[in-house]
Parts: sequence; C-alpha cells; structure tokens
Amino acid sequence: MKNDNIDDKINNAPNIQAQKKKEDIENNLLKSSNENKSVDSKESNKQDNLRYDDNNNATNSNNAEHTTGQSANESNNVSTDSNNIGNNIEKGNSENNSEQNNNASNLNNGNNNFNENCMRDNLDHSLDIAVLNEINKACQLSMNNISYLANMVNDKEMRKQLVAAYSQYSNIVLQVNQRFEKYGEVPDEASIKLKLIGMSSIRAELMRNKSNSHIAEIMIQGTIMGIIKCQKIINAELEIDKETKDLLNTFKNFQVQNIQKLYEFL
Repeated sequence: MKNDNIDDKINNAPNIQAQKKKEDIENNLLKSSNENKSVDSKESNKQDNLRYDDNNNATNSNNAEHTTGQSANESNNVSTDSNNIGNNIEKGNSENNSEQNNNASNLNNGNNNFNENCMRDNLDHSLDIAVLNEINKACQLSMNNISYLANMVNDKEMRKQLVAAYSQYSNIVLQVNQRFEKYGEVPDEASIKLKLIGMSSIRAELMRNKSNSHIAEIMIQGTIMGIIKCQKIINAELEIDKETKDLLNTFKNFQVQNIQKLYEFL
C-alpha cells in the first residue's frame, strides 16, 4: 500500500510539474496583467498630472499676465504720482516764491509807509510846536497887558471884565502846556522886549484917557490882532493835530466873545 502510493507519486510527478508550470504561468500572467494595470494606472496618473500641470501653468500664466498688468498699472500710477508730486512741488515753489515776493513787497511798503509816517509825524510835530508857541506868546502878552491895566482901572465892572479875560487866557495857557508835555517840549516865553513895548504903549494911552471906553478900545485893538493871527493859521490849512486845531479855534472863538463883551464899554 505504501509502495503504491510511492509509485502513484512517481507516475503523477510529471503531471504535477506540468500543473505547477501551468499554475506558475497563470500566476505570471496574472502578475503581468496586474503590473500592466499598475503601469497603465501610473501612466494615467502621469497624464493626469501633466494635464494638471498644464492647467496650473495656464493659470500661473494668466496670473503672471494679470500681475504684469497690475505692475504696469502700478508703474503708471507711480509715474502719475511722481508727475503729480513734481507738479505740486513746482506749484508749491511757485506759491512760496510768490508769497515771499508779496511779503517782501509788503515789507518794503510797510517800511516806506513807516518812513513817510515818521517824516509826517516829525513835520506835524514841528508845526504843532510852532502853532502852540504862537498861541502861548499871544496869551502871555495879553495877560501881561491885562495885569498892568487892572492896576490902573478904578471902575469895578471894567476890572471884573479884565479879570475874567485874564482867567480865560490863563486857561488857554494851561491847555498849551498840556500839549507841550505830550510832545516832551517846553513852550517858548514871550520876550521881555515885547512885554515892555506893550506896557509902554498902554501907559501912553492911559495918560491921554483913562475912561472905560478908551480901555475897552485898547483891549479890542489888541484882541483883533490875536484873532487875525489865529485866522491866518487856520486858513493856511497846516497839517497839525486835531487837538491843536481845536485849541486854536477855541482861542479864536474866546477872543471873539471877549470883543463882544468889551463892546458894552465903548
């Protein structure tokens, strides 16, 4: 039994080998088929990858073109901004130059106006001083004459009139002194010679006639001379301060009123 089995094995050995070969062939074919499928799958994947790469390249190309367009636009924008900056700088320089020229012109005009004002102030100052000195000397001479007459008049009414006139002249002198203080100047004094001439003339007239009418006439003649001098200055239209003009008019008007009062004694 045992031998039969050995013999069967021996007899069947070629078939087994053939079967084995057949199985090996089939396995090889199956393996080859699987390998082919794997190769086909790899090739398909490779082609898919190629197509994907092509799509990516096309997309990247579009992006590159878009980027290039953006770069071109940005370059144009930069160029435009540069031009605008250049224009603004030129405009700013032009405006600055114009403003500097205007400032220089205004400064020159201001200096010219300042110089003109200084010259006019100096001129007005001198004219004011001259006018105020004329008023001051006229008042001093009138006060000197009134003081001399008052000591020689016996009539109370005439004396009262003379004292009132003296007080008004004194008030004008006070205002003149205030104006001189403003200019930092000192008024001129009436000369002793003029004072003596006035007193000598009044004494000579009183030696002839001491009546109120004659005294009033002496006062009126002297006052008229003062009014004439004031009016000449007013008609000259000198460039003097308003306060000086007002004081000059006040002095003239006071003398006119004083004459009206003296008319009562003629």
